Amino acid sequence: MASEARSLVPIAAVEEARGVASGILGNTRDTINNISSNGDHPVSSAQRWILEAENKLTRSFDKELEARKALESIQTGGAGNTSRANPADDFNKLTLLLEESLQFIREGRDHLKEVVKNLKFVI
Repeated sequence: MASEARSLVPIAAVEEARGVASGILGNTRDTINNISSNGDHPVSSAQRWILEAENKLTRSFDKELEARKALESIQTGGAGNTSRANPADDFNKLTLLLEESLQFIREGRDHLKEVVKNLKFVI
């Protein structure tokens, strides 16, 4: 039960971080699309960085889904898992998956920084 509660806070934190990054990404994508539709400046490099950032956020979401499955395993006590050696293993797996998810968010954020750098030189 205690590991359940400890697991919910990091999942919510990852969810919030990805939500913020997704919002920024959406706004940035809209800005790039506006610049592109006006034909004012070349934005192909920025568009590539946006695609990379989207991919990273998608991978982050996939890792979060895996973490939620691990949490479900903790909540059910590993029901259906006959080879369960230690309940702490599920918690460790969940923690690792959330760390990976956050790493993908960080990488997506770094890609967005590259978009901003490209825009500084273009505009």
